[in-house]
Amino acid sequence: VEQDTMDKSLAKLTQNLGKAAGGNEKAKKMFEELGISLKNTDGSFKSAGQAIPEIAEKLKSIANPAERAARSTMAARPAV
Repeated sequence: VEQDTMDKSLAKLTQNLGKAAGGNEKAKKMFEELGISLKNTDGSFKSAGQAIPEIAEKLKSIANPAERAARSTMAARPAV
């Protein structure tokens, strides 16, 4: 994966985390569908750096390659 693609995906993930934290229902649903909690145990919202390993673990557990590919792009899609 090219660096530019990674940078854009990380930027979208960060935006979506911010939108979800701000109450955007579409963004919140994307993370819920992945089984990702938006908050840390202390109640603070997770950063992209905290969410990425959790997203990676969830994706590894999806056996179906097509489903895994579809979900891997979910958190980096624009949430309106």
